Amino acid sequence: MENEALNLIKQEMDKNNQQLHYIYTELKKVSERLNEACELTGAAQRARDIRKEILEMGWQEVFNTYHPDINHLDPAAKELFAFYRFVYHDMKKKGEIS
Repeated sequence: MENEALNLIKQEMDKNNQQLHYIYTELKKVSERLNEACELTGAAQRARDIRKEILEMGWQEVFNTYHPDINHLDPAAKELFAFYRFVYHDMKKKGEIS
C-alpha cells in the first residue's frame, strides 16, 4: 500500500514537472518574441540611450531637463519623463546606479 501511494505521488510529480517545463518553455518563447519586437520598434535602443544619458548626466540633471513641470512646452513630456523614471528605477533595482 505504501509503495502504491509513493508511486502515485511520483507520477503526479512527474506530471507537474512536465507541465512546469512546458510553461517555462512557452514563457521563454514569449520573452524572446518581446525582445525581438523591442529591437524592431527601436524601444530597446531608446532604453539603452536613456540609460547612457542617466549615467552621463546624473538623475538630478535628467530630472531638471525632462520633468513635465519644467519641460511644459513639450506635449509628450509626461510620457517621456515616465519612461526616464522607469529606466532610472530599473537601473537602481539592478544596482547599475546607487
